[in-house]
Amino acid sequence: MPSSIDTHRITVEIGTLTFAIELPRDIDQVIDYYVEHHAENADLIPYYAELWPSALALARHLAAWPGRLSGKTVVELGCGLGLPSLVAASRGARVLATDFHPHNERFLRRNAALNDLPLITYQVVDWNAPPPGLIADLIIGSDLLYEARNVEPLVRCAAALCGPGGIILLADPGRNHLQGAVDQFRTQGFEDVLRVMDDVFIVEFLRTREKAAR
Repeated sequence: MPSSIDTHRITVEIGTLTFAIELPRDIDQVIDYYVEHHAENADLIPYYAELWPSALALARHLAAWPGRLSGKTVVELGCGLGLPSLVAASRGARVLATDFHPHNERFLRRNAALNDLPLITYQVVDWNAPPPGLIADLIIGSDLLYEARNVEPLVRCAAALCGPGGIILLADPGRNHLQGAVDQFRTQGFEDVLRVMDDVFIVEFLRTREKAAR
């Protein structure tokens, strides 16, 4: 993303936690840039440039998990601006934030620095090729099911990164592909628990012992 696009900071309160988030000031300006320069590449749609309701709901859900996050390894898929990663790190987790968009890293690293969370690391991850050897206690993501072509790669990537006894936690506003993703996670050996927070579905996928041992 060019430096000519203006950014600003907002303050986001998540329970008792407060975060500074830097993001583009005008989403229309960002969209216009990508339409002009990258209209042929669907992978460069700037989904990262907004703080989506599902990210807020996931962040609030994680903030209520202080005892379950301390000392855990967490990977956020499609992290965007990184608010859920910030919450997990502030609760004592070791966090790897990941995204595929080439212009996302700037915002994640800036937001980690603004909130004095330098131990959050960042890595570009293609869901079609999960990094070998990367295993986490908790895989998180928000509003990742907006394109049908990404559902199967997302499920396979999240399942590959989730360690034995691990959890995958996805927040979704109720997109058409949510049920299909749930069905695919079940075939990968996960049980699911559904909750609703702020009109957003929070689905917790638990890896079963029987499937994890195979």
